[in-house]
Amino acid sequence: MVFRAHGRVDEANLATPAGSIMTTTRVKARYVSGYDGKTHRMLEDAEVVYRGDTIIFVGHGYEGDVDQEIDGGNAILGPGFIDLNARCV
Repeated sequence: MVFRAHGRVDEANLATPAGSIMTTTRVKARYVSGYDGKTHRMLEDAEVVYRGDTIIFVGHGYEGDVDQEIDGGNAILGPGFIDLNARCV
């Protein structure tokens, strides 16, 4: 089962700002919080893949190419949070 933050992401249509290089990064962690469209679930030994600032995959066994891999070790990964340091004025 693949978890996505907001439905299916059409990876081919992700915009790339002029002159920038869009990289795809996979982060693996012991636990990943994912949303399956109905509820949040904790996935064990899962991964999050993002391109630029867009999450494109949450789950197990991403089959696409990645430019960078990050091993989160025994961490709990909660993808999709907006800046937790934001301060409302």
